[in-house]
Amino acid sequence: MGVLRSNLPKSTLKSIHNRVPRIGYRLRDLFLTPRLPGAVNGTAAEPGPGTRTVTDTINKMDIGNGRLSLGVTAINGDPGIWYDAITRQAGRFIIFKDIISDFTSSSYFGFDLDTASTPGVNSLRSAGINLRAYDSGGLLNQNVATVNPLYYYSFAVLLRETGAFHFYNESGNGWKLLYISAINNTASVFPTISNINVMSMDEVTIPQKLWLPAPLLSDGFASTNEPDAVDYGSVNDGDYVRVGLGGDARKAFFDGVNSYCDIYSADLNNKFNGQEASIIVRCRIPSAAVWNDGVIRGIVRLYVDANNEIYVFKNNAVNSISAAYRAGGVLSSDTSNILAGSLNEFTVGITCSDTDNQSRVYIEGSEIAGSPSVNAGVWAGNLNVANTVIGAANNTPLNSFSGWLSNALLFYGIVVTPAQMADIHAHLDAGTMTEQWLNDTFGTGTWSWWKMNESFESDGLGHAEGIAGGIGAGGDGLKWEQMIGAFDYDANTLHCSFLDGSRSIAAIDCKSNDVIITGELTRSAGAIGITARYTDTLNYLFVYHSGGNVILTERIAGVQNNLLIVGAVYGAGKEMRLILDGQNARVYYDDVLIGAAVINDNLPVSAKHGVYSGSINNNVDNFTVYARGTNGEYELLESF
Repeated sequence: MGVLRSNLPKSTLKSIHNRVPRIGYRLRDLFLTPRLPGAVNGTAAEPGPGTRTVTDTINKMDIGNGRLSLGVTAINGDPGIWYDAITRQAGRFIIFKDIISDFTSSSYFGFDLDTASTPGVNSLRSAGINLRAYDSGGLLNQNVATVNPLYYYSFAVLLRETGAFHFYNESGNGWKLLYISAINNTASVFPTISNINVMSMDEVTIPQKLWLPAPLLSDGFASTNEPDAVDYGSVNDGDYVRVGLGGDARKAFFDGVNSYCDIYSADLNNKFNGQEASIIVRCRIPSAAVWNDGVIRGIVRLYVDANNEIYVFKNNAVNSISAAYRAGGVLSSDTSNILAGSLNEFTVGITCSDTDNQSRVYIEGSEIAGSPSVNAGVWAGNLNVANTVIGAANNTPLNSFSGWLSNALLFYGIVVTPAQMADIHAHLDAGTMTEQWLNDTFGTGTWSWWKMNESFESDGLGHAEGIAGGIGAGGDGLKWEQMIGAFDYDANTLHCSFLDGSRSIAAIDCKSNDVIITGELTRSAGAIGITARYTDTLNYLFVYHSGGNVILTERIAGVQNNLLIVGAVYGAGKEMRLILDGQNARVYYDDVLIGAAVINDNLPVSAKHGVYSGSINNNVDNFTVYARGTNGEYELLESF
């Protein structure tokens, strides 16, 4: 809550805090010496540095009781006060503290282009209810928040290389990021307060220090995102973590063209001997088209040479899965179409034994018809570096898998029994598999469990703007989660590569549900946009461009409700912005306000935000999430 503007709290401690220099300043004005109307122009800022330049033909500006006061505005910028010009620099910021106003006219706080009230980059309060961000050049003048004339406010304008970050603090309740503007890039600007009706203010400060807010998430998608895996049999340290409910939540999407996962290591080669071995892999084929594409697609391959290999793959025949064991040049192979083109996750396994002269193939924990197959050959040789892979036949890659792989288990010197194979499948399917169970059942050091991941990590190269020393950088090194469908990197953009139920969603836990989310969208077809507050497949918020409209939709318990549908001219690479504050949402497209809406209280609270697509080949670039400040992220501004 705020306080009545007539009861502005000013403790002795705060007064001392405000008036004792703690750092260097480019501008510092605490309005210490009383000055009558008409006697402010040309005086020095106190304690300085800075010189006041005033336009006040009606003698309505004065200084008293440590505050600057302005009266009725005659014309634009009269009265108005400016300070010495500064060179624009990303990270330079100005703070205006403890402003009391009756809000009956416009007020500019920030940087002008001159001393004639030509607004440059400002926070603007207007008409008694609106707080705006203003950029000259593009004439952006957006209502971005509602203010209360009974409260007092502080403002901060932080220069970007182009545009600015706009902050405000309502009645001492904490600094919040109001808006991010992106138009003005004037090289020289003038600190200013102008075009004001009735107002008084405590201080104006430009610290010498440069600072930019660090984003929660920033991604320019300049990294790569190929599948990888961690062998939990090699790194087992007693931390026995379950797979995850309903199977491993971590899955790697293989694109069918370039994807593969290299699992060769000297340790693997030393442990493995194909004379007695077992493999189980959890998979998902994404579509009937892939089941019917007539292409062999590798699932896992352990290869020595043309005479010795174990190979599990999707066959080139319709709806068929195959597993082969070749030892000493003798081949045994079994194929099954029991899945009949299923689009659900499944497990496929093979056991190989020179001792028993046979191999057995399992689908969903059960041995398939025709298994076992006789094999009288003898395995020999070391694994080949290039042909020991998951998700392909080699690391070229040849026969790249198309779909998801989540878990691959390999047992050394062990022929898993049919009952054990059924148990492994049941654990993987239910999400109850642990390293402890594997150790208890098969013994320590007898297995590898590759938990598949997508190397899909934010690079910090989105809209975040760092300066020397990394100030303002951040938001990198975070793992994206493929919630629905699949995305990958393509030409330094995030590319929708697969839909699941007509949509794809990827998100990151950003640790705050009150955020500003921005992303540059390029549409091939359907919808492309931003998702926010993602809880699960049934509950999330998303805003997208359909080609003709910008649409904000809430999905609650699987039921969708459109909150905004507004016509907007689409342009490739234009920025979508979603601002969330509690149940209030504001949407911008190409720096134009689309509209505001109230989110239903029944939408679960979540801090996961990301991207949304309703068509493959849609792209997102320069994706960034900033905190609004509701968790105190910007309280550094209090120290200046």
